[in-house]
Amino acid sequence: MKVILFGGLAAMFVASTAVAQAPSAEVKPDLGAPGYAALMSNDNEGALRQLLADRSARNDPARLINIGRAHARLGDKMNARKAFEAAAKSTEEVDLVLADGSVMSSRKAALLALKALN
Repeated sequence: MKVILFGGLAAMFVASTAVAQAPSAEVKPDLGAPGYAALMSNDNEGALRQLLADRSARNDPARLINIGRAHARLGDKMNARKAFEAAAKSTEEVDLVLADGSVMSSRKAALLALKALN
């Protein structure tokens, strides 16, 4: 199972790929994931540069949500909406672990992020 760790406010997601090796294994974020550290330090322009340059996971919902989050923080609602919509429509759906420890699908997280834009 692919697991994503989100931090921050419930409606304002910051994602980092994390891997659970077994059901009881501790889930740890990939702190080196493109854009993660920049988003966590509120360097939204730097995060966008890193995320847009990373073509290895072009349609990864976590990447798309992070792109949308950076755009939203910069006040660019149009591009934020496009990224969140792409994440919501992605053929890949992954489980997300929220900061409070609850689990949510990437599709639902993207839809909540879209709702938060309105």
